[in-house]
Amino acid sequence: MSGPTPLDLDPDTDPWEQQPEESLTRYNQFCTYRDMGRARTLRKTAAVLTKNDRYIRDVASAFKWRERAAAHDRHLDELHVLQWLDERRKTAEADAKILAATAGKAVQWLQQLDPRKMSDGDGIRLLDVLMRQHRALLGDNAVTINATVRQVDSRDAELVEMMNEALARDAAQVDDSGQSGP
Repeated sequence: MSGPTPLDLDPDTDPWEQQPEESLTRYNQFCTYRDMGRARTLRKTAAVLTKNDRYIRDVASAFKWRERAAAHDRHLDELHVLQWLDERRKTAEADAKILAATAGKAVQWLQQLDPRKMSDGDGIRLLDVLMRQHRALLGDNAVTINATVRQVDSRDAELVEMMNEALARDAAQVDDSGQSGP
């Protein structure tokens, strides 16, 4: 008794889709295997389908289940990367709005300051933080932002809060991706 006739994959059809010479029954069996995710096994598939292990091994071999499932996994990975890049773009756009608002608040605050009450170091630190955040937003991934605020009054509390939120988001992105920046 011979096994199933080997399937030739159609170059015009994604490998994880039903192939032109594949019956609906065989395709559904493959889908059961494919949809188990990366922890899939032929033994688990045989159990779910209530089929003999040897039968499933023969069908899986002839219909290239492992190759097709691996192609499906790569496809899902590519989709995930595209979704992640879209989310990073949206986050960068939101960060740009926050940065613009923060810079505007900083300018208003600076215009109200009595320069005699502000040290050169305070002004330099503020400018440094804003410029680093701007560069980080535009893709300078090597930037690490550290802000030191000595005294916070009601006028600049909103500015500090917005800066802290932006810094927290950046830190979360570093934790999630292993890289800094948007």
